[in-house]
Amino acid sequence: QVRQIVAYARAQGRERLAILAPDSAYGIAVVEAFKKYAPGADFSKIGIYTSQPGNVDQVIKQIGNYDMRKRALAVEKGKLASKSDDASREALKHLEKADTFGDVEFDAILVPEQGARLASTAALLPFYDIDPSKVQLLGTLLWNQSGLGREPALIGGVYPAPSPDGNRQFFARYRELYGAAPPTLASHGYDAVALAAALAHSGMARPFSAEALTNANGFAGVDGLFRFMPNGLSQRGFAIMQVTREGS
Repeated sequence: QVRQIVAYARAQGRERLAILAPDSAYGIAVVEAFKKYAPGADFSKIGIYTSQPGNVDQVIKQIGNYDMRKRALAVEKGKLASKSDDASREALKHLEKADTFGDVEFDAILVPEQGARLASTAALLPFYDIDPSKVQLLGTLLWNQSGLGREPALIGGVYPAPSPDGNRQFFARYRELYGAAPPTLASHGYDAVALAAALAHSGMARPFSAEALTNANGFAGVDGLFRFMPNGLSQRGFAIMQVTREGS
């Protein structure tokens, strides 16, 4: 997920990446993947927050240089106030509405959160002058839920998720057969059985050998392309989804 969303961000010209992650096993795993797949990222822009009240605020202020930019605003307003030309007066009037001066040092930020915590964390970004219209919000598969568009700061954010077309068809078939929505892992179980059946009927002498299972071309599954790696891990191809007011 991290590899694909970082690659997408860079394809869009976003090279200065940051991450804001919870201090949890999942959050730390995402941070380590981020270090691997975004090696050029400034490690000072890796923010890890705890569940302690107010800690996420402090971390956001730190990676966004909020206090320094606030001081820079006071300096700039002082400079403009000492001038009497129309351009300076107009610029000073514009700055009266600002909380800080200058842009943050990153143009995309990965936020591997979910649910209410994702919404509240995202809302703090513009509160501390990290403008979502200038800084692309990136997510992980945790974002693949309904209602994200209710938080304005998340609108326009992007995240990797299974192809909605294939997934939608699977969900419809499952509901038709069993009268309920499938659990989250149901598609993985379906893919595993379908793959076993396909390999068994492939005509290969050793259909379940390591060579057959780690075929670099991968396999087509309900959630998109997937492949097994020699190290025992798997890779999946995801679609890139964007948050809108109506959904994703």
